[in-house]
Amino acid sequence: MKKVAVLGVLLVAVSCTRSKAPMEPQVIGGTGEEYAVYRVVLNDLRGEPVQMQVFVMPDSTENYIISDSDYVVKGMPQVNEELIAQYNQANTAIKFLQPISGLALKCYLVNRTEIPAIFELKTKFPDAQALVSISSVGFDAEKRSALVYISCIWAPLAGWGKVVYLEKEKEWQIKASMLVWIS
Repeated sequence: MKKVAVLGVLLVAVSCTRSKAPMEPQVIGGTGEEYAVYRVVLNDLRGEPVQMQVFVMPDSTENYIISDSDYVVKGMPQVNEELIAQYNQANTAIKFLQPISGLALKCYLVNRTEIPAIFELKTKFPDAQALVSISSVGFDAEKRSALVYISCIWAPLAGWGKVVYLEKEKEWQIKASMLVWIS
């Protein structure tokens, strides 16, 4: 079985208030095409794992690199080598998450170093249903197609990670996705 490698996790911070007091869900956001893609992909989580309404998310992007492009192209024929190369390039640079509007779900945007172990997630964030991470977005040259990685963990041994392919007609739409790991 071919594998997709994870290079690592970036530890970067976004300007947001941090305190030991209980945190309120925050809208994550920003403007531009990357955040339009984030909005579509994150709003698609409403049915994961079951009618998700609230989740915890690191304040930095996941640095997920696709090392086996044949595996992804075979699973999603719409994706080409150029798009995978652009995606990998986007995920070699640090990306800061900025506030955006239009997210249908509530989110605790938390400094990556403050995210509890999955075993402690429900204790620290009782209304959160999952821990979600997202990568930087790779676009084709015309910014008409995009590739992004997202993971969702809702219990110590329950979660998934997938690569999502989107196309822009008037708005960004998910056209295909492919699981790269599941537990």
